[in-house]
Amino acid sequence: MLASSLACGGERARNAGGAAADTAVQSLPAGTVSHGETVPPGEGASATEDERSDPTLGVPGALAVLDSYFVAINAHQFHDAYHLWSDDGAASGLTLEEFARGYDRTRSTMYRAGRPGRIEGAAGSRYIDIPVTIEAVTTDGVRRHFAGHIVLRRVVVTGASSEERLWHIYHSSVREVR
Repeated sequence: MLASSLACGGERARNAGGAAADTAVQSLPAGTVSHGETVPPGEGASATEDERSDPTLGVPGALAVLDSYFVAINAHQFHDAYHLWSDDGAASGLTLEEFARGYDRTRSTMYRAGRPGRIEGAAGSRYIDIPVTIEAVTTDGVRRHFAGHIVLRRVVVTGASSEERLWHIYHSSVREVR
C-alpha cells in the first residue's frame, strides 16, 4: 500500500485543480495539497541568479513538483508520479509496477510541506530538502499518517538536458507515524 511507495515519496495540500485547499482535514478530495511556511524563491546564499529570476528553478519549482506528484497519485496516474522521480523513476528504488502496487489500497492522500531548506549545490546538482506530513485514506476508510523529508534534485552542469535541469524527487525518508 501507500507505505511502500512513500518510503520513497512525499505529500502537500492543494486541490486537484491546483488551488490552495483548506488545511483542515475532513474529507480529502483527490489532489489535496497544502504548503506550510515557505521560503521565498532563491533565499539563501547558495541560490543562483537563475533560481532567483526563474521560480521554476527555485523553491516554488520544487514545491510545484511535489504538488504534481500528489495530484498524480490521487488521480491514479502512477506513470506520471513515478516519472517525477530522478532517473526516470529509478530513484524511487521500485519498478513502475511495484510503485503503482504500493498505492493499490489508497483512496486519497493529502500532504503538507513544511519550511523548505536552503537550496544547496554539490557535484553539478542542486538539492533542496522539504519536510512533509502526509495523511492517506485507504480504500476501506482508514486514515494513516506519515512524516519525514523529501529531497529534490536538479542538474546544473553544462550540457544537461532541459528535463535534467528540472526538479525531480531524489530521495525520501517518509515513514508512518502513530
